[in-house]
Amino acid sequence: MENLVIYYANDNHLSIILSEYLKNKNKERCQIITFFQEGIEKEIRTIKEKTKNNMLDEINFRANIDPQNFNINLENKEKEIIIIIRGNKEYINESYNQIIENNKFKEYNKIKIIKCFNIQKQENEIKENIKENKKIITTSGERSVF
Repeated sequence: MENLVIYYANDNHLSIILSEYLKNKNKERCQIITFFQEGIEKEIRTIKEKTKNNMLDEINFRANIDPQNFNINLENKEKEIIIIIRGNKEYINESYNQIIENNKFKEYNKIKIIKCFNIQKQENEIKENIKENKKIITTSGERSVF
């Protein structure tokens, strides 16, 4: 399991980062699950109209998906699973812990969990958050933090 982090300035910024990161993902090879405290479907819809990124059609960008009740299709062990969590620090940590405790994919090794933090709300805790993650995602892709 690989932990990654995104710092974003606003909903449009997060939408652009996610759109760029997900644009080359293929639904046959990748399953994307989102847990958003607040949705970004309006911003994603705007980006989708401009970029024609079809993968965005397959992803739920609405709010309030319960991390205790989610489905992961683990039949194809070669399929990459990307879990995206967005919200305040408490929501992110709670969701992350529930996902880990869920244990549906304990034996699965192609899992990425992306925590999305609003940089203005997390300004004092950036160093601590970065230490907990292997990579940071920007508009130019994944970058190692070490």
